[in-house]
Amino acid sequence: MLNSDQAALNLAIYNGPPANRPHMLPALANWICFLALPMWDEVHRKLVEPFLPHNQLGLIHLTSVWGAVSLPTIASEKITADLSYSGIRALAGTNVDEPSKVAQ
Repeated sequence: MLNSDQAALNLAIYNGPPANRPHMLPALANWICFLALPMWDEVHRKLVEPFLPHNQLGLIHLTSVWGAVSLPTIASEKITADLSYSGIRALAGTNVDEPSKVAQ
């Protein structure tokens, strides 16, 4: 009977019409840094996926990543950055206290 609650939950979620089933999001919506560190795009000042076409990441999940890390850049260089909210804002050159100035 181990995991019977998960089986019931999966049945409730996936046993309906396809329109009501959950829609899986791409990895860009929740990038897991434990599996691969992102790259830094110097031109757009954004974190991007580490392979072509270097799409912008929507959210990063800092699983097992603490403190400063060495990130590759699109220009084949390395930068040291803290992947916290304030660290990314500092890297992008935006003021942490002024969220309205974040570049879109």
